[in-house]
Amino acid sequence: MSNSDNPIEPKNMNWTKILLIASLGLNLLIVTAVGSAIYKNKDHDRAGQLRGGGQIEMLLRALPKDERRALRQSFQSEMQARDARARGRVLRGNVTAAMLADPFDAAALEAALIAQREFRAEIAEMSEALWIDLYSNFSDEERATFQENLKNASKRKKGDRKDKE
Repeated sequence: MSNSDNPIEPKNMNWTKILLIASLGLNLLIVTAVGSAIYKNKDHDRAGQLRGGGQIEMLLRALPKDERRALRQSFQSEMQARDARARGRVLRGNVTAAMLADPFDAAALEAALIAQREFRAEIAEMSEALWIDLYSNFSDEERATFQENLKNASKRKKGDRKDKE
């Protein structure tokens, strides 16, 4: 079969393949970004998890189990009172919708991300306020024990880093 018998020219077929591959690549990139955002946020939406970054997590590890449990229960109550889980889902949905909007609107995505960031800051502030309230009610002896636990937790954490390097 000669080239003249082929109705599709090889030049056009190459451009079609390139466009198809580029389109598939772009779709894969978008699906990966959305999937990553959903997966990442799933980890942070566990019931009863105090939020506030690494510092609050280290402080929690240094608490005795019953104090940690009491703080977790206070956190859960506050989250329910603020309907925080539902608000968080709505905000994540807004970000996803803005990412997938056609036509894409960068200002809408930025606004959705800002709203989500402000919400996370609100949750972090709540966590910190609960922590301060708990710590304020410690006796001098409880504070000393806590400080010792915190020092030990910090040493363990530094030791973990050295082992990984």
